[in-house]
Amino acid sequence: MFPKDIMCALSGGGFRATFLHAGVLRRLVAMGLKDNIKVISSVSGGSITSALFGLQFDHIASVADFDRLVLSPLVDFSKRNPRNAILSLKFESLIQSTLSGIGSLLGPLGLPFSIFATKQNSEHFMHHLDKHLFEGKTLGDLSKNVRVVLNATNLNNGARFRFDNTDFGDYKIGYSYELDHLPVSFAVTASACFPGLFAPIKMDIRNYKFIKRDQYKNDATSPSTAPDFINLSDGGIYDNLGYFSIEAEIKRGACGFVVISDAANRFNTNNRNYGFFSSIFRIKDILMEQISNRDRKKIVDNLLDDTWTGIYFKLENSCRWYRELKHNKCVPADLVPVMGWTDSTVRSIAQIRTDLNFFTDIEIKSLVNHGETLVETTFAKWHNADYRKIQQSSAYIPITTPETTDKEIVDVLKHSHKRFGNIL
Repeated sequence: MFPKDIMCALSGGGFRATFLHAGVLRRLVAMGLKDNIKVISSVSGGSITSALFGLQFDHIASVADFDRLVLSPLVDFSKRNPRNAILSLKFESLIQSTLSGIGSLLGPLGLPFSIFATKQNSEHFMHHLDKHLFEGKTLGDLSKNVRVVLNATNLNNGARFRFDNTDFGDYKIGYSYELDHLPVSFAVTASACFPGLFAPIKMDIRNYKFIKRDQYKNDATSPSTAPDFINLSDGGIYDNLGYFSIEAEIKRGACGFVVISDAANRFNTNNRNYGFFSSIFRIKDILMEQISNRDRKKIVDNLLDDTWTGIYFKLENSCRWYRELKHNKCVPADLVPVMGWTDSTVRSIAQIRTDLNFFTDIEIKSLVNHGETLVETTFAKWHNADYRKIQQSSAYIPITTPETTDKEIVDVLKHSHKRFGNIL
C-alpha cells in the first residue's frame, strides 16, 4: 500500500499546533496508514503530540485507540492548565526572563537581578508534563517501530539538539545512548521552551557519556569532551517547521513520503508605534517569519521539482484553497472530495492563540478536524491515484463532518480571542 514510508514534520505553535497535529496523525490512522509512519520530527507544541504518539504507537490499532491513548490525554492535559498552572508560570517566566536578561546585559552589575531569576519555570512545566501526561516514561520507552525526533536548540553552541529513541545530542558535543535515564518530559520541555514564556532548561550532562561522530556518522573511538552543563531552548529557534531531521533522512538516502504540517504562528501586520523594547520583540518576530518563509519555500520547491514526494499544508489555508489550487502536478478540483471548514471559519481557526493554557472544546475540535481534512484534501489533490487506492482499502474510514456549524465556531472563537488573546 502506498505510501510505503511516511515521514512527518510537525511544526511548533503551542497547543494550537498540538491539536492540529493530533488531527493529522488521527487521520493517517483512519486512512490505514499508521504502520507506514516511520519518522516523526517535531518542535515545540508539536513535540507534545509526537512524544505521546511515540509512546503509545505499538498500542494503536484503530482510531478509537488513538482517541483513548493520545487525543483524550492531550485534551485532559490542556484542561489542567488554565489559571492555576501554566498562566501563573507565564507571569513568573516573564518576570524571571526579564530579570535574567537585565542581569546578562549589565554583566557583574547585574548580579542582584540574576539572583532573583534562579528558579526555572521550565522545570515546573516539565514536572507537570511528567505527572499528567508522560508518567515517568523515558526515551527508552518510545516505540522502536517509529523514529520520534524531538528537536530543541542548544543555546551554548547554536546547534540543533535532538532527542529520539536511539540517542540524543548534537553534532558539536556528540551523542549519548543512555536513553533509559532521560525522561520524555525533559525532552518535550526542552523542545517547547519558548523564549519569553519559559526559561531555558538546564541540562547536567556530566553523568552521560557523549560520543562524537565523523562525517560518515560513525562513532569516534573515544568519548567527547562535553561541557558540564548546557542550556536548551525551543526547537523552533533553529527550525520552526521541524523538517530538518526529515531533510537529513532524505540526504542519507531515505526514500519516503513527507507529510509536513505547518501550524506556526501567523505574522500579523499592525499600525502601532514601536518603542525601544517593543521593537526588539517585533524584530524577533520579523526574523522568525523570514526564516520560516525561507523554509516553506524550500519545502514547496522540493515537492514541485520531485526532489521530495509528499504533501505540505498550512493551518491558515482552507481545504477549498488546496482543492482549487491549479498546478500541472495536481488533479482538477472536481476530483478532490469536498470537505473542511469554510474560508471564514479557517480564518478564525488560524487566529487561535498559540499559548499553553486551557483550550475550549470548540477550539480543540476545530483544530483536530482541520488537521484531518487538510491532510486528506492535500493527499487527494497531489496524489489522487494513490489516494483512490487508499480509499478502497478495508482499513480506510471515511471522514465525518462535525455537527458544529461554521457560524457557531466563528462566534465561539471570537469570544475566545477576546478572552485569552494570543500569548506567544
